[in-house]
Amino acid sequence: MVTIHEADNLIQEEIIHAFECDISLLKGMSRSRSINYDIKEINDLSVLHRPELVEPVTPEHLQENMDHAGLRLHSMRFAEYPWTERRYYWHNEDGSHHFSAARYQSSKLQQPVSLTGTLYRYRVNSQMILSLRNKWRMFVIPKEELFGSFYESMRAFESPFAWSALPENMHDSMTCELELCIVWLERDNAKANAVADVLSKSAFPDFGELLTKLAMCVQKETVDVV
Repeated sequence: MVTIHEADNLIQEEIIHAFECDISLLKGMSRSRSINYDIKEINDLSVLHRPELVEPVTPEHLQENMDHAGLRLHSMRFAEYPWTERRYYWHNEDGSHHFSAARYQSSKLQQPVSLTGTLYRYRVNSQMILSLRNKWRMFVIPKEELFGSFYESMRAFESPFAWSALPENMHDSMTCELELCIVWLERDNAKANAVADVLSKSAFPDFGELLTKLAMCVQKETVDVV
């Protein structure tokens, strides 16, 4: 087991109490019992699967959806992940279909719906990315190769390496036939560096470069929002 302290501090969390936003800002949900539905956005959850919660589109029906006890309006929780497409998420505990319907109706009626709760804002620690890349070279490879040909080659070459799972928000192994992982190779080790050179020349994705691009993207998004 290798402990990489830089990775432990890669993501910074900021908690903002009494955060206020309109329901339209929230474009993702943290979880739902309807996870297997093939939907592209929150509104589709109710429009496609619970149309009776959507129609009729009236202010009264909108209020009925917002009054659903499962939404827990007194203790709502949100999260901001600047590196994701949807960015702002509602931490759903119950009532996902009612929330979806209310969001859809709010848009159609052009009637704002103000929400208040606790926002958990996450940021990439750029300094930790630099520290990681100064010490490690990281590459993404198929997990089946990790414990197959790659492992045998590393053992024959007598090269040390570490590995870890790819973060879930970057790769969903449940919906993809090919499970991926990260190989960690120390820059200060000559054999590990030689392996890293081979992986780089063989076009395996450089996870360090991906992290750097991610940090740059997050910084740009932050500037745009501010």
